[in-house]
Amino acid sequence: MKYLINLSIIFDANKKCLSFYDDEKIFIDLTNPAARLLIELIKNNGTEISRDNLLTRVWTDYGFADSNASLNNCISELRKAFSSLGMAKKIILTIPKVGFMMNAEVQAVDGFAQFAEEDIPTLAKSAEEALLPSEADSVTEEKPTANEPAVDKVESDNHFVNAVIEEKAAPEPPLALPQQCHAQQQDNNPPLPKNSKKQNVRALILLLAAAIGTAAVSTFVFYPKPAAVFLYQENQCVVSTLGDAERSVGLMQRVKAQIAEQNVDCKTVRRDISYVEQKYKSKLNNITLLSVCDVIDNDHYSHCQNFKKIE
Repeated sequence: MKYLINLSIIFDANKKCLSFYDDEKIFIDLTNPAARLLIELIKNNGTEISRDNLLTRVWTDYGFADSNASLNNCISELRKAFSSLGMAKKIILTIPKVGFMMNAEVQAVDGFAQFAEEDIPTLAKSAEEALLPSEADSVTEEKPTANEPAVDKVESDNHFVNAVIEEKAAPEPPLALPQQCHAQQQDNNPPLPKNSKKQNVRALILLLAAAIGTAAVSTFVFYPKPAAVFLYQENQCVVSTLGDAERSVGLMQRVKAQIAEQNVDCKTVRRDISYVEQKYKSKLNNITLLSVCDVIDNDHYSHCQNFKKIE
């Protein structure tokens, strides 16, 4: 299930991530407790929820130990994620001596396709109308629930029907010599050999295979692939950028500033760092992505962490 929040951000409950409505390539992954917390806030949108209820529904019901520190950390994670995606309005409010409340326009959305606003079912504020998995069904996150959107099966509207028409030959006149000669000529003609039919089928299969191979090769050869551009190496960190960016002093200064801001350790751990700058057609001016991966050998990473920044 997906939810459109304030007509700008998509929350994918299955993938546990937040992304732009107009560009799902830019996304932020949420931790499991933060995703469960956001679901509870959406189910009770506009209603105050006490800390005890949130601790029970997000941690205790799933077999985890609860604490106010864990709740505060998840609230901070959600607020930071929304802020990183350009939402200036604070939609998760702190209610003193009570708990928290979500104050946003939330609509339930199915599928990845673009949709019109009038086609989006408005999310009810009550848990019964929220179209979310029940607590009993949500204990094991790996198992799909009965409330998950069903996958649409695409069926063709064209149905091929083989109609067999039996025609009874009219009795021929006794002296219809031309027709008799014609029937005898047809009987004398040998039927098409079965081998020729098999050859036609083989030729068609080979033609289709050649067409598919040509399309695959064309896609491989002509589809543009981003190339990694080496920038510099600092201690055990190898820093590169992706796309059409060229090495420049300004670019390397921006990369070093991002690495320092995220406190990336390059002295004790071997890491590959990738930096990407991209401008989009949305209201945001510039989006940068810093990907830090711990190297365990030449071909494998043990852990990767992404840092996104919007300026």
